[in-house]
Amino acid sequence: MRTLQFYSRPFAGTVVQETAIGVWRPHYEKLVAQLGALGTEVSRDKTIESDPTIPPGTFLRRVVHAFVFPPQPVEDEADTSRLQITNPAPGLTHESLSRPYDPELVQGHVAVTYDDSNGRIEFSIRDMHEGGSTLHEAVHDRLDALEAAGAQAV
Repeated sequence: MRTLQFYSRPFAGTVVQETAIGVWRPHYEKLVAQLGALGTEVSRDKTIESDPTIPPGTFLRRVVHAFVFPPQPVEDEADTSRLQITNPAPGLTHESLSRPYDPELVQGHVAVTYDDSNGRIEFSIRDMHEGGSTLHEAVHDRLDALEAAGAQAV
């Protein structure tokens, strides 16, 4: 699997910002949903910033997801660190998730990072599996669509 990265230039204003987030956030959301459907999300660290005075009103700050493939069973009873949601400051919501998994069963390990809160878009998909991940063809199709949308393959 290749690594994809997209870093936009700083936004020239709120209209450009709202437009860019409207383009890139759906790409991020579709990718995360697809990876979750085809694998197992083993960690998440996500801060959501709300500021109704700046379009679009909500921003994702330093989001990091990790997925393993093929899917592994995760029993809620064994999941000692379920999704935790905290509010560290007004306008901020933090989600944290960590699930145990069997590394011996892992054929693919992918990390997705996304941030649209600092006046620019930062979005990357990295292969974390030693020797390269084996992923479902649908994931490769989604990565091709991201690359066509403007992410840079490295």
